[in-house]
Amino acid sequence: MSVTELYRWYDSTGGLLYVGISNNAAFRATQHKYSSKWYSRAVMMRKKAYQTLAEAHKAEKLAIRTESPECNIQNNGVIDRSEVDEVFNHQLRLHAVNSIARYKNTSEKLSEDELTALALKHPRPHGATRETSLL
Repeated sequence: MSVTELYRWYDSTGGLLYVGISNNAAFRATQHKYSSKWYSRAVMMRKKAYQTLAEAHKAEKLAIRTESPECNIQNNGVIDRSEVDEVFNHQLRLHAVNSIARYKNTSEKLSEDELTALALKHPRPHGATRETSLL
């Protein structure tokens, strides 16, 4: 029977950067090294083993909500602004494409620059703000 590990990454001041779970925390650390912006600040990882995935998920969710790691997005009130901006810009581009299709009834392909320009020209969906557009 394999265990699932809950792991916590800390920076040099002891600040909690990230909480996650994996059935192979060492391999997951390698993935974070190449894909997570916060990894260059990480100096220590602590792990705790759980017998079931369900237990590990529950512990992870609780840890994120109660310990507020700086770089977790899921289950956390703290959000990495660069990731929010990336999602927001993507949503603007999608909104621009939908607006053009609605107004021009066309399916022509547009370049990334054209999409960005159109996204900035067209208003957001009715009642949407930067924050609510992310929901």
